[in-house]
Amino acid sequence: MEVNGLIHVWIHALEEKRLKPEYEPLDISPELKKLSHRGYSVNYAHSHTCEIPENGADILHFIYVHNRALKHTSLIKSSWNSAWCRGDDPKLLEKLKHKDPKF
Repeated sequence: MEVNGLIHVWIHALEEKRLKPEYEPLDISPELKKLSHRGYSVNYAHSHTCEIPENGADILHFIYVHNRALKHTSLIKSSWNSAWCRGDDPKLLEKLKHKDPKF
């Protein structure tokens, strides 16, 4: 299935769920029109590749680890929040809205 210029492939470990996807990919083409190129960012992470997604899923570590490091500078203000929901949630697009109206 092609959506947003990408080809999506459904693969499931259970044979009875292989024939039909449990949800359809989101059509984000209206949102893509709002995006503009602002530049590039290159980040070098001197760690094992597994640590990055593992830390990203552990939202509490941001509060205890990163906020302690950031409190020593007045240049950076930060706060983290997260929520998880199913891909077939009817309010998914609403939940993906950024709190900052500029986005």
